[in-house]
Amino acid sequence: METAKAIKVLVVDDDHALRGVTSSYLRKSGFEVEVAINGVQGLECTRKMRPDIIVSDIMMPEMDGIEFLTRVRQDEALKDMYVILLTAKDRTADMIEGFNATADDYVTKPFKMAELGARVKAAARLKKAQDELRESNVKLREALLQRAELLGIAAHEMRNPISVITIYASLIGQKIVSEDVIKDVCLRRAENVSKLIDNVLDITKIDAGLINIRVQKADVCTLLRETLALYKPAAAQKNITIKTELPENLEIFCDAERVQEIFNTLFESIVRVTQEDGTIKTMIQEDEEQMAFSLESTGGGFEPGKTALIYKAPAKEDKNLEGYEPGTLIGLAIVKKLVDLMGGSVFVHNFGPDSGTCFGFRLPHPADDSREAAGIRCLEAKSRRHSF
Repeated sequence: METAKAIKVLVVDDDHALRGVTSSYLRKSGFEVEVAINGVQGLECTRKMRPDIIVSDIMMPEMDGIEFLTRVRQDEALKDMYVILLTAKDRTADMIEGFNATADDYVTKPFKMAELGARVKAAARLKKAQDELRESNVKLREALLQRAELLGIAAHEMRNPISVITIYASLIGQKIVSEDVIKDVCLRRAENVSKLIDNVLDITKIDAGLINIRVQKADVCTLLRETLALYKPAAAQKNITIKTELPENLEIFCDAERVQEIFNTLFESIVRVTQEDGTIKTMIQEDEEQMAFSLESTGGGFEPGKTALIYKAPAKEDKNLEGYEPGTLIGLAIVKKLVDLMGGSVFVHNFGPDSGTCFGFRLPHPADDSREAAGIRCLEAKSRRHSF
């Protein structure tokens, strides 16, 4: 069977003939097999080869099977080995002692090789399921820790604008600051908090697999021009020049709403990190396989050495990203997750200190693409993201 080829089995038995027949049968069944003549040698082999399954006799010289099993269970690196003990039919006490020592299964002698083979194959299936579950638990634990850390950062970042709102609200009616200033400050800070909450909710939904991609044909150039119109005033405040290199139109199969969201986040980020009097160059290019969108900032941008982290949700240990707003970083993490869901990829690179940054994303755009093909591609991408 296909999965058994990767399963390693250690046979531990002092009976030369039985050891040879057993190992030969298991090899013919597709397993990778090593042998040992007693528990001492078996323990050495176990530490060296890390078998998935151990088949061990109980009655052996130097170190019997019970002590061997006990030593295996006491070793943190070996304790999850699946162990099948071989015991004589009239040795019920051995069987009980073996189970007390946490053996996973047993086979009584004399036995038919087909029976032992069936037990080992069943053990292989169970071991595979246990390993997958263990890996899933590790990934789930990591995800929960990342989520808790993200929520902690978001909560910390909300305190400042909420404190500002509280302070300015307390000034209402005191004629210290005009009500227009109070209103403007409170609204802007409230928008910051609202956006941070929205971003945290979005990233949580994506990671939970609750975001679905709705595939349709959309002109990405039109979507981009709409985004440019929104952010030109913000760029003008910093005297930033925006240059564009766009085809007249470019229709691809994608989720238009999500692509618009990606454009908005990328433009907001690039305007924020570009210095005054800088330039932002916007480009869309295509070939037979993909569409690439890029934003190139000259004068500022993300610092060299920090670009590798800008598409991941911020964590407390990311000291390398000090100075960047968590709201911006969470938004860029969402960009990567959305692009991944559409089967694409993100990119970023620097031109050197204070020389600017280029970042953006690519989406599949095969010449023979169809709505059905794009939909399947997105479903496969979503499955990869949420499979353990």
